[in-house]
Amino acid sequence: MIITPLQRFFSTLEESSKPTYKIYLDKFFNHAKISHDEFCSYDRKDQEDLFENYLFYLRGVTEKTGKYQNSYNTLFAPLKHFCIMNDIAINWARIYKMFYKPGKLSGWEAYTDDDLKQFLDHCDNLRDLAFVHFMNSTAVRVGEMYLLNIRDVTPIEDGAIVKYYAGQKAEYKVCLTPEAYEYLKKYLATRKNTRPHDPLFTSKKGIIERRLAKSTLSELMKELRYKVNPNQIRDGKRKNKAPNNAFRKRLENIFADVEMHHKYTNYLLDHNKDKQDPHYFRDISNERLYVKFKKAVPLIMLDKSRQIIASKDDEIEKLRQSYEGEFKEKIEFLESRLNNMETERARKVIEFYDDLAEKKGVKDIEEIKTKLDDVQIDEIVKARAIVDAEPLEITPSQDMLRRRYLISKQESIIFDLKKELEELAKKVPKRKSPDKMTDKQFDSLEDYEDKILEIELVVEFLNELKKRK
Repeated sequence: MIITPLQRFFSTLEESSKPTYKIYLDKFFNHAKISHDEFCSYDRKDQEDLFENYLFYLRGVTEKTGKYQNSYNTLFAPLKHFCIMNDIAINWARIYKMFYKPGKLSGWEAYTDDDLKQFLDHCDNLRDLAFVHFMNSTAVRVGEMYLLNIRDVTPIEDGAIVKYYAGQKAEYKVCLTPEAYEYLKKYLATRKNTRPHDPLFTSKKGIIERRLAKSTLSELMKELRYKVNPNQIRDGKRKNKAPNNAFRKRLENIFADVEMHHKYTNYLLDHNKDKQDPHYFRDISNERLYVKFKKAVPLIMLDKSRQIIASKDDEIEKLRQSYEGEFKEKIEFLESRLNNMETERARKVIEFYDDLAEKKGVKDIEEIKTKLDDVQIDEIVKARAIVDAEPLEITPSQDMLRRRYLISKQESIIFDLKKELEELAKKVPKRKSPDKMTDKQFDSLEDYEDKILEIELVVEFLNELKKRK
């Protein structure tokens, strides 16, 4: 077996580095318009000339647009690694001396609470809301999120621990605030597939869920930033605030404000992983890590009422231990405030469903309760219990009507899907000569097979609904 130059290049790279290294390696070879094998066959002078031509091409781009001015080391690191792994001796000292002189570092600012609230106001679905809260709580690199599966999230207290690169040398953990974990659970509750090995964040075509691509996550963040203020976007970046680094800087500032030990800060932000003591955090328990993280939770969370809820237990316990008598009035005030917030939320839920009934042209929720799903019914029941309102009662006959309505709704969906399938069937090519099929025909075939799968999943859900007593 003959090992290719590209195989040698990848053989010693960590999985997390391979995608980025490949992008920058391909960028050079596309510019040089030669293959990896051809490059290895050139003599040293020609190889250095190719690197030099590429370098001056990048410098020209930098001088015209400002692009790459602080990225030359990053762009050439994969090229140097390729040469080392293929025993190619290059005078790198000379190459480095010709790098474009770095400009002043950008000094990107951190996101504020108001910035993130604006992002949330422009989210139009639960997935995007969960994504923003996830980023606010963890500040992970956006390019790593597509790797996560549902089994990587472990609940702890009111929050959760998320494990990255599970089982690999680069494994580390981050923490979710109660706020971020609540939105993640709400998003997952809308998903059809939530098995342990299913991806944590997905794209959806109909009801078919696919793992989000790395590029899709970056575009999602870019789109939110553009919606907030199109005039402040420059080359995909909001002025003074880098898309991903602004999350990381925010979290780093918060950790400093609560005086978290720098080793925990570096671990949670995955900083300087090559310089960290590999034994210091090896097999660190979730409980130990979350105890340290909890100090920062009130500052990380965006809902101020949730900040009070998250911190009130510790505060009340300290007051009881030291000044129970002196601060009894303050304890009662905090508990009363908490109850008031829960009551206010319950009233908003009731008002929402009253408005829904009004939009449907009826007097109140009693007249449309046979058309609500289980989650909506449960939400109304809990809210009414909190404000001591008359409970929502559903008789067996009303529950049967409600189930029939849901079944009818699913059957209607199946009918529409089958009509779409009939139209797609007209576009599907015959399988007699697959070698001669065009790209368009391949797309038609893929859409047809996706539609069949979509119908099967809806029918499966309908059958489960019909089995309910």
